[in-house]
Amino acid sequence: MVLPQDSQPPVNILLAEFSSANYQVLVDELARIPATVARVSDPKDVSPAVLEKKSALILMDIEFADADDFQVVKKLRSAVETKFIPIILLADIGKNEALFFKGYEAGCVDFLFRPVKPEILRAKLSVHLDLYHRQLELQEANDVIRKQNRLLQQQAVRDGLTGLYNHIHFQELFAHQFYLAKRHVHPFALLMFDIDFFKEVNDSYGHQVGDIVLKKFADLVQAEVRQTDIWARYGGEEFVLALPDTSEQGAVNIAEKIRCLISTTLFKYKEITLQVTVSVGLSVFDSRMKHPAELIEQADHALYQAKSQGRNRVNCYEPGGRGPYDPCDNSPGGSDLRCIRERLRNTLDKTRASALASFEAMVHSQTKNHVTLRRRNILASRLVNAIGKRLNLPNNVIQSFHRSFKLHDLLRLFIADTALDKEGCLDQAELEAIRDQPLMLKELTDLFDFFSDERAILRFHHEYYDGTGYPEGLDGYEIPMGARLFALVDAFIAMNNPNYARTPMTHDEIIQEIENQSGKQFDPFLVNIMLEVLREKDNLFAGDIKDDEAQL
Repeated sequence: MVLPQDSQPPVNILLAEFSSANYQVLVDELARIPATVARVSDPKDVSPAVLEKKSALILMDIEFADADDFQVVKKLRSAVETKFIPIILLADIGKNEALFFKGYEAGCVDFLFRPVKPEILRAKLSVHLDLYHRQLELQEANDVIRKQNRLLQQQAVRDGLTGLYNHIHFQELFAHQFYLAKRHVHPFALLMFDIDFFKEVNDSYGHQVGDIVLKKFADLVQAEVRQTDIWARYGGEEFVLALPDTSEQGAVNIAEKIRCLISTTLFKYKEITLQVTVSVGLSVFDSRMKHPAELIEQADHALYQAKSQGRNRVNCYEPGGRGPYDPCDNSPGGSDLRCIRERLRNTLDKTRASALASFEAMVHSQTKNHVTLRRRNILASRLVNAIGKRLNLPNNVIQSFHRSFKLHDLLRLFIADTALDKEGCLDQAELEAIRDQPLMLKELTDLFDFFSDERAILRFHHEYYDGTGYPEGLDGYEIPMGARLFALVDAFIAMNNPNYARTPMTHDEIIQEIENQSGKQFDPFLVNIMLEVLREKDNLFAGDIKDDEAQL
């Protein structure tokens, strides 16, 4: 049904015919729709007129259409801008039947027979205009979906700050190039960059300035790389540049060029002007390598050496070279300041270990479930070690996870010992004590600041990836990566071992539950990593836990 004139927006209709003498009835009826009518009398003028007038429907004389063997209709149907516009042919009853099939085949949607009856004209126009507008709405919706999909795809592979490939997508592209180099025995090099003393930039000038430094650094290097290179943000202030078909000397030249460029660039924000330097680790593909992680590990080792030997330098990985650099040795690369820093770090590690041991002794003397939670803690550490190796996490980060699990379990045991083996549901007080644990852990790490590395992990480990967790209701990458990993491992261990007097779930039940919660409670990327680890290490939880006690 055609809408009343006062509620229907005007539509543009094109009349395409040789003579307008017989179409006054059409003009009169079209005025009631309402419609703006334009006329053309030459087939070559149809397409331009349709686009100019933004026609919503075309009434075309069948002989007009057949004048060029329906090419004008076919052209309209093949063009993106006009392919949905309905074309209705006007024909004489009993005169033009032979052309009907050709008209439908060319792309016409309907016929009107002369003399045209007003009620039939209105009905057909109403139907086809409604279908046309619905088709446009569907096309607009599809366009929105396509744009959203492109945005989601970009977010999935791009770092939000720098616009570079993110860690996950880099691993995919890097693995592809690694295996191509292995198959065809092509040279392949990897550069790993770390902006020197970047923490001091954030602490001194704020994270907004730090973000500007990261973005400008990314843009400066981007201008120097080839289209075939893979330039990505690896995490934090670390970046990676994969160089296909590049020898060691070629990679050294590129690394030195970038290092010099950064060291001579001024980074500005409002009244702040600063300079930064970058350390670079370089590794070169060896055909004996079996996995891309080997090349990354070598570049990471070379980067560590570059930072230990004074920063603002390029260091190449040397097979068979000596172990990690000792800042307190007598080599030319050592310094008193680095020696002092290293000794202070060792002292801090001993302080944390001593505090944990004292806390553990106090808790064990006052509770009865420490054996169960100790087993939980050790099995969690095994899984973290395996995942950390897959993610190429530094050893200090792994050790921070170990301490986090121990603090978490000791505090839980201390505040909820009786709840751990209670039959049935927990009462309100017991539930609130467990729910308050993240804030209590934050207060504990605030009180003992040498546990500051563990603070974010413990505070946010009850946040859910979809934003429905607590205490802050963070979601996605708002949740610190350490807390996301902790939550996943903690849940897995809880399901794998007796907890709150429940029997353990089967391995298949655990995997199914983890997969069900992927994207809800847990980070999908970390879920995939953990499932890969479990598939490759099906004996991960076998053996005596005494073998692992030394590391805890």
